[in-house]
Amino acid sequence: MIEANVIIPVKGFDTGKSRLAAALTDEERAVLVRNLVKRTIGCAVAVVGREATYLLSPDAEVVAAAGESGVQGLLQNGGGLNDGLDELRRRLEPVRTVIVSADIPHIDARDIRAHVLIGGVGISPDREKMGTNVLSVPRPGTMRFRFGYDSFYEHRRAARRAGLAVTVIDLPRLRLDLDRPRDLRRLRAHLAGMKRRTT
Repeated sequence: MIEANVIIPVKGFDTGKSRLAAALTDEERAVLVRNLVKRTIGCAVAVVGREATYLLSPDAEVVAAAGESGVQGLLQNGGGLNDGLDELRRRLEPVRTVIVSADIPHIDARDIRAHVLIGGVGISPDREKMGTNVLSVPRPGTMRFRFGYDSFYEHRRAARRAGLAVTVIDLPRLRLDLDRPRDLRRLRAHLAGMKRRTT
């Protein structure tokens, strides 16, 4: 295993992916979130092991599920992701730290490994090159986290201010995150295309 921290922020199983409410029932959204989190945990554990894989959430149910999966669950006090990550940095080993969105359906362990092994700051943007789907920093607290609107730009600017080199890891399978109904349609179209090619 490689010495690094992998943090997977999860808003909540029942409260996550609220913007998909027009396309999925509450139960379907909860199942989707659980499956996405499970996949992301598996990818992280394959690279850094269970002791260095963390689920960060304001939801006690998610933290309990982390324990059931054998990874570390951390209940955040702050309301937003940036505040939660700021709380967490004081509790982590001072090694390479990778924050991975839990809604990337095509993520692979190789993608996390690439971010763990990179120097400086590594960023994987979303499809629109506005959001940050994966962020890798040399250590917790190296720079301010800027998740939110236009975070891809904001994280690059924060890295430059901290004097850190930035590498953009723009891989097709990391671009799709399931935020809106159109993202779900893209995923379904992709899966349908794969099925046609294998039959």
